Amino acid sequence: MIVIDVDDMKLINEQHGQQRGDNFLRTIASAMLNNTRKQDTCFRTGGDEFAVVFPDTDKMAALGIAKKLVDIISSNPVVFDGGIGKVTISVGLVAFDRTMDLAELLSLAERKLNKSKRNGKNQVSF
Repeated sequence: MIVIDVDDMKLINEQHGQQRGDNFLRTIASAMLNNTRKQDTCFRTGGDEFAVVFPDTDKMAALGIAKKLVDIISSNPVVFDGGIGKVTISVGLVAFDRTMDLAELLSLAERKLNKSKRNGKNQVSF
């Protein structure tokens, strides 16, 4: 599973307005849906946060997909009302462990996400 946070979303909303910020979010959601597999589940968890569950997938395969998402989102400009913007994401990746409950899994994913933020954003931590 990965958890995703849009880098500097507050700044994006302040500079471009919330409607344009919503365009950025739609672009990210579209990239997620277009660059994951049929068996994966993509969803928005709130605000500028998303998650993807990769069933029956080892950590290295999930890492490959997560890195691909980071690269695609950061390299594709977002067009809005005659302007062009760039958006990046930070990602935390965790593998399901049968000894963890859901709360522990999500907590670990958030810690990995925060590591990506602390280490410069626009990356995957696992």
